[in-house]
Amino acid sequence: MNQTRSAYLESARAAAGLVGRPEISARWEEPGASVGMTVGGIASHLVSSGIEIVIPSLDGASPPGTRVLEASRYFSGQSLDLEHQGHREVRTRAEVGAQRGGVATAAAAAAAVSELSVRLAEQPEGRRIQVLGSFAMTLDGFLVTRMVELLAHMDDLAASVELVTPELPGDAVGAVVACLSDVARRRHGDLAVLRALTRRERSAGGVFPVF
Repeated sequence: MNQTRSAYLESARAAAGLVGRPEISARWEEPGASVGMTVGGIASHLVSSGIEIVIPSLDGASPPGTRVLEASRYFSGQSLDLEHQGHREVRTRAEVGAQRGGVATAAAAAAAVSELSVRLAEQPEGRRIQVLGSFAMTLDGFLVTRMVELLAHMDDLAASVELVTPELPGDAVGAVVACLSDVARRRHGDLAVLRALTRRERSAGGVFPVF
């Protein structure tokens, strides 16, 4: 199994373990650290968008053609306005998903990780999948976008109940930081990102965070 898939699975296991903590279930219906979401809603979104979503993507045939969507472009259409319809729909789906409860959500996460541990090892290098309805991505590129979801929402979930954020796998952090840096480059240009990283006096501001 390649580095990206190993890093993804390590991240998914850490997320499933966090969702299974008793502190999460105990405060399931309380407001979480993410605006407009309960603790349970964050946990539900973490599991559905970071883990469970990968399974059906493996069920279809590889899409035709050779063009693929890069990981950073997956996020290029995302609005920064948290009241945008897309963000509201995400919150609504998360709260609906949270209705299955903490124990069931944790069990579903563990089962999905177990299945993916087998299925990802079986996928060929260069495997392509369909995403966002009509776009093609490499499986590994898609897993990078899932690691963005996993790492960001693990931190949200831990902060929601005053837990220490689980140690984040180094390879996953590297892939996520590279992806998010590329998102910023596409939005603001290379010079703006360089200045944001190196020159406080000439940074225009607003480059980071990207979400």
